[in-house]
Amino acid sequence: MPDTTLSLTHFANLEGKQHPDLLEPLTNERISELTGLTAKRVFQSTGMDTRYIMSKGRHPLDLARRVMERFYAQSGITPQQIGALAFSHTCYDKIFAEEMADTLGKELHLPKENVLGRSYGCAGFPDILQKAGVLAEQLPSDRHCLVLNVETPQLNKDARDKYATPIFAAGATATTLWKGPGHQLLFADVDDIVPANNPKKEKFFTVANELAEDFWGEKQMRMVSHMNGNLVYTNGLETIERAARESLERVLNMGHLGHRIVVVPHQPNGKMVQMFVDVDGPAMTRENDGKVISVEWVNGMNGMGNTISATIPSVLARLWKLLPGMQKGEIVLFPAAGICVENPEDKMSMGHGAMIWNPGGYREAS
Repeated sequence: MPDTTLSLTHFANLEGKQHPDLLEPLTNERISELTGLTAKRVFQSTGMDTRYIMSKGRHPLDLARRVMERFYAQSGITPQQIGALAFSHTCYDKIFAEEMADTLGKELHLPKENVLGRSYGCAGFPDILQKAGVLAEQLPSDRHCLVLNVETPQLNKDARDKYATPIFAAGATATTLWKGPGHQLLFADVDDIVPANNPKKEKFFTVANELAEDFWGEKQMRMVSHMNGNLVYTNGLETIERAARESLERVLNMGHLGHRIVVVPHQPNGKMVQMFVDVDGPAMTRENDGKVISVEWVNGMNGMGNTISATIPSVLARLWKLLPGMQKGEIVLFPAAGICVENPEDKMSMGHGAMIWNPGGYREAS
């Protein structure tokens, strides 16, 4: 996406404890029962006490509809103002994401050409914003493109997986993109890359149709991904750092010279994000034209987990609590990295993004 004149409005998300009919807690003790890891080790490796999964018998569309309701109620934006839909859900049957988008599009009475379903993994937020921007540019100035990130990774995992089960979780977020005021979107773009740190040429992820166990002990044949944990963590960390540094240089070159840059990265696990906070923030702080520009990373993992494409907008929805001193006009970067859905064995996806923080700014148009 080139530099834009589009803005994001309000961020809504589903917090598990507030929606027990849709989401149920997955504690470290329960993970211990499923994987054989001790609860202590799960906490040490993830930095999390709990996360949530979609309740048994529920469908991702249930989460999508609920977060849409919350968005309308919190923002004051109505379904009648929605002119397009961009829907992101990570799965290995891309038709599934497209079908869910079509279902929601029909419920919103949108023309088919204004509805998009995507599956892009952990870089799915900058990806869906890039695609939503194309839709939003074609809309009248008083219409919004609804952006939904709905993730239910349990559908693609084996509950016994010692790498995946401790970190991944369900999540759902909603926002809109439009030509009016709000959080001005400076850029959002993605790329599929071959990470450099793979001397043995190992596979990053494998995806196969296999007999997998769900979180209630039932087994069935389904498409399941397995992560090469250490390789993915190492390259994911380096790729998020790279995306953050590249995004920082880009906003500085655009002339945005505030006193602080806030980084809301994709949140792979709590331990990794805390390292970003402790190490990368101070390392990226710099002087520019005589001004000291501090860089502050945000850790929003505990109680959420790795909700894939929904991690970044979920943190943005809670940023006022996680970073109480956040000021209008500050720059927010949202770098991301994770599985490349198109080529999971050999590549990873990387996302860049930046916005100017302006909570409630979209109301200036009314």
